[in-house]
Amino acid sequence: MIDMKILVVGSSGRFGATLLNLFKGNGHEVRGVDIQDYGKLKEEMKIAEFIFLAVPASVALGIINEFGATGKIIEISSSKNPFKKFAGKIISIHPLFGPLSLDDLKLRNILFINDISFLGSENIISALFPGYNIIPMKSDEHDHLMIELQVIPYVISMLSSRISSKTELKTRSRIILDQMSDVYSLQGSLTLLDTIRLNPFSKDAIETVSKTIDDLRGEIFDNNTK
Repeated sequence: MIDMKILVVGSSGRFGATLLNLFKGNGHEVRGVDIQDYGKLKEEMKIAEFIFLAVPASVALGIINEFGATGKIIEISSSKNPFKKFAGKIISIHPLFGPLSLDDLKLRNILFINDISFLGSENIISALFPGYNIIPMKSDEHDHLMIELQVIPYVISMLSSRISSKTELKTRSRIILDQMSDVYSLQGSLTLLDTIRLNPFSKDAIETVSKTIDDLRGEIFDNNTK
């Protein structure tokens, strides 16, 4: 693809900064704007050929509702159900890599949501991300998949973050638990909560986690009394 004018909304965030550097490294003309600079957004969107919304899903929805659904917009959220109303007007993807995994070739996967993205836009994504594995799927298929890949891990991370240690002494199991809580602290609370709240299958997933905890309680204490 020839050099493109790309706007990254949310460019100071962890993933926004990753996209900014990635596209600059590929020779594109890249500009960044953040939500606190909302007044600049309209003018920047006019100039750009493609606009990546590297912001929480609820913020991305607000931007599209205010400025309109156009073929310039590429939303990258981890919950696709709310974006179905823009089907055929925008591009919808979900990059499964991040700043910590960008250099791992095995993790350079991008989910392309083909029942939201406009016809022919998969070629645009392939050109913008040369060498990446583009995986087409439908929005419901994506949201079901995210239950396993994100929602349940996020819920468990939130649980582990609330189980604080009252001693400075460490064991390997405690260190692993602390690492699990890092997922919550590194992701950003609004992005994480949007991933859970906006996924139509999350309630069932949380019920599964809750039931599993109850089952474990029974296994541990029932066995103890036999």
